[in-house]
Amino acid sequence: MKFLKILAFLSALQSLLPFLKPQDRSLKTLLWLPKLIAGAFALPAALIGALAALIGLIRKDWKLAGLGLVSAGLAGKFINEVPASQTAFDETFGVNWEGKIPEWLAPRLMPERLVIPLPPATDFRLQQNRVFGQHPQSGVDLLADLWQPAQGMPHSGLGIVYLHGSGWRVGDKDMGTRNFFQRLASQGHVILDIAYTLWPEADIPTMLIETNQAVRWLKIHAAELGFDPHKVVLMGGSAGAHLALNAAYTAGNPAFQPAGDTGDTSVCGVVAFYPP
Repeated sequence: MKFLKILAFLSALQSLLPFLKPQDRSLKTLLWLPKLIAGAFALPAALIGALAALIGLIRKDWKLAGLGLVSAGLAGKFINEVPASQTAFDETFGVNWEGKIPEWLAPRLMPERLVIPLPPATDFRLQQNRVFGQHPQSGVDLLADLWQPAQGMPHSGLGIVYLHGSGWRVGDKDMGTRNFFQRLASQGHVILDIAYTLWPEADIPTMLIETNQAVRWLKIHAAELGFDPHKVVLMGGSAGAHLALNAAYTAGNPAFQPAGDTGDTSVCGVVAFYPP
């Protein structure tokens, strides 16, 4: 019982973190990673809290029941508020945006925001270590993994350049993203998962030049890969999200264009997961 109380206390503390909004910049930076982790584990915290509350009520252990209710309540509030992005979809694409999803694609989308367990994604192809460009200074080949829909499967017309996270100085392509890309490719999208050069071999402007090389590579090969070159999206997590945002909003800036390439590096969208 003591262990359950400790677990309920930690779950309640974790569930509180996403709601903390300190004004102090240093404290904000300090809490960034704990808040990120707390949000990601909101569902387990809610389940632990509900279990602790139930056992506490049955045993008339009001301290345990209280901790459990706080944990379940805060975590449940966070989970409930996440789908608020639905409003943004309505404002951007119109209230009937779901009706515009092609009939062939609709069954491949998840029926609900939370599906446990996820059905396996099988309609995809993977080609590893495709060369998409060269390091601007050293000329070393830049590699990427190319994810495509299975042969004969309809394409959505969308191409994605993905940039991994890990602080600009560690990490690589194919870093815990396979299930994600399998799902996207099975929905008809083409994904280029790139390994950009890390610090100190590259600074931020160099990473942006390499990102734009990836955009250009996708656009040049759009017909071959079966998607619309005007429908390229930049996507990334953490440091990769930072690069995706910077590249998306500086399209055409000569400072970040690949050397000797005056082609179009604009994108139609950017998806930034937990950017700094």
